[in-house]
Amino acid sequence: MNINKRVTRNTRGAKGSTLRADLHVHSTFSDGAFTPSELMEMAAELKLTALSITDHDAIGGLGEGLRKGREVGIELVPGVEISAGVGSHEVHILGYYFDPDHDELNDKLLHFQSLRLERIRRMLEQLAGLGILIDYDYVLTVAGEGAVGRPHVAKALVEYGYVGTMSEAFDKLIGDDKPGYVSRNRTSPQEAIALIHRAGGVACWAHPGLENHDEWLDGFVALGLDGLEIIHPEHSPGDEARYRAMAAHRGLLITGGSDFHGGNGAGGSLLGQFATDPADVTRLREASEIRRNTA
Repeated sequence: MNINKRVTRNTRGAKGSTLRADLHVHSTFSDGAFTPSELMEMAAELKLTALSITDHDAIGGLGEGLRKGREVGIELVPGVEISAGVGSHEVHILGYYFDPDHDELNDKLLHFQSLRLERIRRMLEQLAGLGILIDYDYVLTVAGEGAVGRPHVAKALVEYGYVGTMSEAFDKLIGDDKPGYVSRNRTSPQEAIALIHRAGGVACWAHPGLENHDEWLDGFVALGLDGLEIIHPEHSPGDEARYRAMAAHRGLLITGGSDFHGGNGAGGSLLGQFATDPADVTRLREASEIRRNTA
Protein backbone atom coordinates (compact mmCIF):
# COMPACT_ATOMS: atom_id res chain seq x y z
CA MET A 1 0.00 0.00 0.00
CA ASN A 2 1.45 3.35 -1.04
CA ILE A 3 0.69 5.76 1.78
CA ASN A 4 3.39 8.37 1.25
CA LYS A 5 0.79 11.11 0.81
CA ARG A 6 -1.13 10.15 3.94
CA VAL A 7 1.55 9.56 6.54
CA THR A 8 4.70 11.17 7.83
CA ARG A 9 7.78 10.00 9.64
CA ASN A 10 8.00 13.19 11.70
CA THR A 11 6.86 12.46 15.25
CA ARG A 12 6.38 14.28 18.49
CA GLY A 13 6.74 12.46 21.78
CA ALA A 14 8.48 9.11 22.20
CA LYS A 15 11.53 10.96 23.59
CA GLY A 16 13.25 11.02 20.21
CA SER A 17 13.19 7.24 19.90
CA THR A 18 13.10 5.71 16.43
CA LEU A 19 10.78 3.04 17.86
CA ARG A 20 7.20 4.26 17.88
CA ALA A 21 3.76 3.04 18.91
CA ASP A 22 0.53 4.83 18.00
CA LEU A 23 -2.01 4.04 20.70
CA HIS A 24 -4.99 6.11 19.54
CA VAL A 25 -6.37 5.17 16.12
CA HIS A 26 -9.89 4.76 14.74
CA SER A 27 -11.09 2.29 12.12
CA THR A 28 -14.23 1.75 10.05
CA PHE A 29 -15.71 0.07 13.14
CA SER A 30 -16.38 3.57 14.48
CA ASP A 31 -15.66 6.78 12.57
CA GLY A 32 -12.37 5.98 10.84
CA ALA A 33 -11.79 5.81 7.10
CA PHE A 34 -9.62 2.65 7.01
CA THR A 35 -10.31 -0.95 7.94
CA PRO A 36 -8.30 -2.59 10.73
CA SER A 37 -6.31 -4.55 8.13
CA GLU A 38 -5.47 -1.39 6.20
CA LEU A 39 -4.36 0.34 9.39
CA MET A 40 -2.04 -2.53 10.29
CA GLU A 41 -0.54 -2.51 6.80
CA MET A 42 0.03 1.23 7.07
CA ALA A 43 1.61 0.79 10.50
CA ALA A 44 3.98 -1.83 9.08
CA GLU A 45 4.96 0.47 6.22
CA LEU A 46 5.72 3.19 8.77
CA LYS A 47 7.76 0.70 10.82
CA LEU A 48 5.70 1.26 13.96
CA THR A 49 6.22 -1.26 16.74
CA ALA A 50 2.60 -1.33 17.89
CA LEU A 51 -0.80 0.09 17.06
CA SER A 52 -3.95 0.33 19.16
CA ILE A 53 -7.30 0.53 17.43
CA THR A 54 -9.39 2.51 19.91
CA ASP A 55 -12.80 2.75 18.28
CA HIS A 56 -15.59 4.65 20.00
CA ASP A 57 -17.59 2.26 22.21
CA ALA A 58 -16.72 -0.59 19.85
CA ILE A 59 -14.20 -3.43 19.67
CA GLY A 60 -15.54 -5.31 16.65
CA GLY A 61 -12.43 -4.60 14.61
CA LEU A 62 -9.92 -6.09 17.02
CA GLY A 63 -10.09 -9.64 15.68
CA GLU A 64 -9.30 -8.50 12.15
CA GLY A 65 -6.55 -6.22 13.45
CA LEU A 66 -4.95 -8.99 15.50
CA ARG A 67 -4.88 -11.34 12.51
CA LYS A 68 -3.38 -8.75 10.19
CA GLY A 69 -0.92 -7.65 12.89
CA ARG A 70 0.47 -11.18 13.16
CA GLU A 71 0.79 -11.28 9.38
CA VAL A 72 2.71 -8.00 9.07
CA GLY A 73 4.63 -8.20 12.34
CA ILE A 74 2.96 -5.33 14.23
CA GLU A 75 1.60 -5.69 17.77
CA LEU A 76 -2.10 -4.85 17.94
CA VAL A 77 -2.82 -3.50 21.41
CA PRO A 78 -6.49 -4.21 22.24
CA GLY A 79 -8.08 -0.81 22.71
CA VAL A 80 -11.35 1.06 23.05
CA GLU A 81 -12.41 4.67 23.66
CA ILE A 82 -15.44 4.80 25.95
CA SER A 83 -17.54 7.95 25.99
CA ALA A 84 -18.40 8.98 29.53
CA GLY A 85 -19.64 12.20 31.09
CA VAL A 86 -19.17 14.55 34.01
CA GLY A 87 -22.31 16.63 34.20
CA SER A 88 -22.80 18.14 30.75
CA HIS A 89 -19.15 17.55 29.82
CA GLU A 90 -18.00 14.59 27.76
CA VAL A 91 -14.98 12.62 28.98
CA HIS A 92 -13.30 9.81 27.04
CA ILE A 93 -11.67 6.88 28.79
CA LEU A 94 -9.20 4.75 26.84
CA GLY A 95 -8.94 1.06 27.69
CA TYR A 96 -5.93 -1.07 26.79
CA TYR A 97 -4.93 -4.73 27.02
CA PHE A 98 -8.35 -5.95 28.17
CA ASP A 99 -9.84 -9.30 27.14
CA PRO A 100 -11.76 -8.66 23.88
CA ASP A 101 -13.95 -11.70 24.61
CA HIS A 102 -15.02 -10.45 28.04
CA ASP A 103 -18.81 -10.94 28.10
CA GLU A 104 -19.72 -7.96 30.28
CA LEU A 105 -17.56 -5.61 28.24
CA ASN A 106 -19.14 -6.75 24.99
CA ASP A 107 -22.67 -6.52 26.44
CA LYS A 108 -22.05 -3.00 27.75
CA LEU A 109 -20.59 -1.82 24.46
CA LEU A 110 -23.63 -3.17 22.61
CA HIS A 111 -25.80 -1.20 25.02
CA PHE A 112 -23.75 1.95 24.42
CA GLN A 113 -24.19 1.46 20.68
CA SER A 114 -27.96 1.14 21.09
CA LEU A 115 -27.92 4.49 22.92
CA ARG A 116 -25.98 5.93 19.97
CA LEU A 117 -28.68 4.73 17.57
CA GLU A 118 -31.43 6.29 19.66
CA ARG A 119 -29.54 9.57 19.82
CA ILE A 120 -29.14 9.66 16.03
CA ARG A 121 -32.85 8.96 15.57
CA ARG A 122 -33.72 11.86 17.91
CA MET A 123 -31.19 14.12 16.17
CA LEU A 124 -32.74 13.45 12.77
CA GLU A 125 -36.20 14.15 14.19
CA GLN A 126 -34.93 17.46 15.53
CA LEU A 127 -33.36 18.34 12.18
CA ALA A 128 -36.63 17.41 10.45
CA GLY A 129 -38.38 19.97 12.62
CA LEU A 130 -36.03 22.52 11.05
CA GLY A 131 -36.99 21.37 7.57
CA ILE A 132 -33.78 19.33 7.13
CA LEU A 133 -34.79 15.84 6.05
CA ILE A 134 -32.21 13.06 6.35
CA ASP A 135 -33.13 9.40 6.07
CA TYR A 136 -32.23 7.37 9.17
CA ASP A 137 -31.34 4.27 7.17
CA TYR A 138 -29.07 6.36 4.97
CA VAL A 139 -27.08 7.49 8.02
CA LEU A 140 -26.73 3.85 9.03
CA THR A 141 -25.46 3.09 5.53
CA VAL A 142 -22.91 5.90 5.87
CA ALA A 143 -21.78 4.42 9.20
CA GLY A 144 -21.42 0.96 7.68
CA GLU A 145 -20.18 -1.52 10.27
CA GLY A 146 -19.04 1.27 12.56
CA ALA A 147 -20.55 2.64 15.76
CA VAL A 148 -22.81 5.41 14.45
CA GLY A 149 -22.17 8.96 15.60
CA ARG A 150 -22.42 12.64 14.72
CA PRO A 151 -19.69 12.45 12.03
CA HIS A 152 -21.96 10.13 10.05
CA VAL A 153 -24.84 12.61 10.33
CA ALA A 154 -22.46 15.37 9.25
CA LYS A 155 -21.41 13.37 6.21
CA ALA A 156 -25.05 12.74 5.31
CA LEU A 157 -25.80 16.47 5.61
CA VAL A 158 -23.00 17.15 3.14
CA GLU A 159 -24.14 14.47 0.73
CA TYR A 160 -27.76 15.70 0.89
CA GLY A 161 -26.50 19.18 0.03
CA TYR A 162 -27.59 20.97 3.20
CA VAL A 163 -24.01 22.05 4.00
CA GLY A 164 -20.77 22.20 2.08
CA THR A 165 -18.46 20.50 4.57
CA MET A 166 -18.61 18.33 7.66
CA SER A 167 -17.13 21.20 9.67
CA GLU A 168 -20.00 23.41 8.55
CA ALA A 169 -22.46 20.71 9.64
CA PHE A 170 -21.05 20.83 13.16
CA ASP A 171 -20.67 24.61 13.23
CA LYS A 172 -24.23 25.32 12.09
CA LEU A 173 -26.37 22.32 12.93
CA ILE A 174 -25.14 19.46 15.11
CA GLY A 175 -22.28 20.81 17.19
CA ASP A 176 -22.75 21.32 20.93
CA ASP A 177 -25.67 23.69 21.61
CA LYS A 178 -26.54 23.96 17.90
CA PRO A 179 -30.17 23.56 16.69
CA GLY A 180 -29.82 19.89 15.77
CA TYR A 181 -27.76 18.85 18.79
CA VAL A 182 -29.07 16.12 21.07
CA SER A 183 -27.21 15.29 24.28
CA ARG A 184 -26.11 11.73 24.91
CA ASN A 185 -26.96 9.35 27.71
CA ARG A 186 -23.40 8.59 28.79
CA THR A 187 -21.93 6.27 31.36
CA SER A 188 -19.91 7.71 34.23
CA PRO A 189 -16.10 7.76 34.33
CA GLN A 190 -16.36 5.52 37.39
CA GLU A 191 -18.26 2.83 35.51
CA ALA A 192 -16.06 3.14 32.40
CA ILE A 193 -12.90 2.68 34.50
CA ALA A 194 -14.42 -0.20 36.48
CA LEU A 195 -15.65 -1.92 33.31
CA ILE A 196 -12.19 -1.80 31.74
CA HIS A 197 -10.70 -3.15 34.96
CA ARG A 198 -13.18 -6.01 35.16
CA ALA A 199 -12.18 -6.96 31.61
CA GLY A 200 -8.55 -7.10 32.73
CA GLY A 201 -7.40 -3.85 31.14
CA VAL A 202 -5.94 -0.53 32.15
CA ALA A 203 -7.87 2.75 31.96
CA CYS A 204 -6.42 6.08 30.80
CA TRP A 205 -7.96 9.54 30.48
CA ALA A 206 -7.94 10.47 26.80
CA HIS A 207 -6.72 13.92 25.69
CA PRO A 208 -7.34 15.67 29.04
CA GLY A 209 -6.24 18.97 27.53
CA LEU A 210 -9.42 19.03 25.43
CA GLU A 211 -11.62 18.93 28.52
CA ASN A 212 -9.56 21.62 30.26
CA HIS A 213 -10.57 20.34 33.69
CA ASP A 214 -7.32 19.25 35.28
CA GLU A 215 -9.05 19.45 38.67
CA TRP A 216 -10.89 16.23 37.78
CA LEU A 217 -7.69 14.18 37.74
CA ASP A 218 -7.40 13.36 41.42
CA GLY A 219 -11.04 12.29 41.50
CA PHE A 220 -10.44 9.98 38.55
CA VAL A 221 -7.33 8.58 40.24
CA ALA A 222 -9.44 7.84 43.33
CA LEU A 223 -11.78 5.88 41.03
CA GLY A 224 -8.85 3.77 39.84
CA LEU A 225 -7.60 5.62 36.76
CA ASP A 226 -4.33 4.03 35.64
CA GLY A 227 -2.89 6.54 33.20
CA LEU A 228 -3.01 9.72 31.14
CA GLU A 229 -2.90 10.26 27.41
CA ILE A 230 -0.11 12.82 27.33
CA ILE A 231 0.87 12.81 23.65
CA HIS A 232 -1.98 14.01 21.43
CA PRO A 233 -2.35 16.34 18.42
CA GLU A 234 -4.40 18.82 20.45
CA HIS A 235 -1.83 18.99 23.26
CA SER A 236 0.83 21.67 23.02
CA PRO A 237 4.38 20.91 24.17
CA GLY A 238 3.45 22.80 27.34
CA ASP A 239 0.43 20.56 27.86
CA GLU A 240 2.61 17.48 27.41
CA ALA A 241 5.12 18.71 29.97
CA ARG A 242 2.37 19.55 32.48
CA TYR A 243 0.60 16.20 32.11
CA ARG A 244 3.87 14.29 32.21
CA ALA A 245 4.66 15.97 35.55
CA MET A 246 1.15 15.27 36.84
CA ALA A 247 1.45 11.61 35.84
CA ALA A 248 4.86 11.25 37.48
CA HIS A 249 3.60 12.84 40.71
CA ARG A 250 0.69 10.40 40.90
CA GLY A 251 2.47 7.32 39.58
CA LEU A 252 0.28 7.12 36.49
CA LEU A 253 1.01 5.29 33.25
CA ILE A 254 1.62 7.24 30.03
CA THR A 255 0.03 6.80 26.64
CA GLY A 256 -0.35 8.80 23.46
CA GLY A 257 -1.23 8.67 19.81
CA SER A 258 -2.39 10.45 16.69
CA ASP A 259 -6.17 10.10 17.17
CA PHE A 260 -6.02 9.19 13.48
CA HIS A 261 -9.33 8.89 11.64
CA GLY A 262 -8.01 8.86 8.09
CA GLY A 263 -6.99 12.24 6.80
CA ASN A 264 -9.37 14.06 9.15
CA GLY A 265 -7.92 13.13 12.51
CA ALA A 266 -7.60 15.47 15.45
CA GLY A 267 -5.63 18.49 14.37
CA GLY A 268 -5.21 16.95 10.93
CA SER A 269 -2.81 14.40 12.42
CA LEU A 270 -1.44 11.50 10.41
CA LEU A 271 -0.90 7.92 11.45
CA GLY A 272 2.20 7.57 13.61
CA GLN A 273 2.80 11.31 13.79
CA PHE A 274 2.21 11.34 17.55
CA ALA A 275 3.69 8.30 19.23
CA THR A 276 4.25 6.56 22.54
CA ASP A 277 7.62 5.25 23.66
CA PRO A 278 7.59 1.43 23.46
CA ALA A 279 8.79 1.33 27.07
CA ASP A 280 5.51 2.97 28.09
CA VAL A 281 3.62 0.38 26.02
CA THR A 282 5.42 -2.33 28.00
CA ARG A 283 4.36 -0.67 31.25
CA LEU A 284 0.74 -0.67 30.11
CA ARG A 285 0.96 -4.36 29.22
CA GLU A 286 2.62 -5.27 32.50
CA ALA A 287 0.01 -3.35 34.49
CA SER A 288 -2.78 -5.29 32.77
CA GLU A 289 -1.01 -8.57 33.45
CA ILE A 290 -0.70 -7.71 37.13
CA ARG A 291 -4.41 -6.85 37.28
CA ARG A 292 -5.44 -10.15 35.69
CA ASN A 293 -3.07 -12.19 37.84
CA THR A 294 -4.32 -10.61 41.07
CA ALA A 295 -8.02 -10.58 40.21
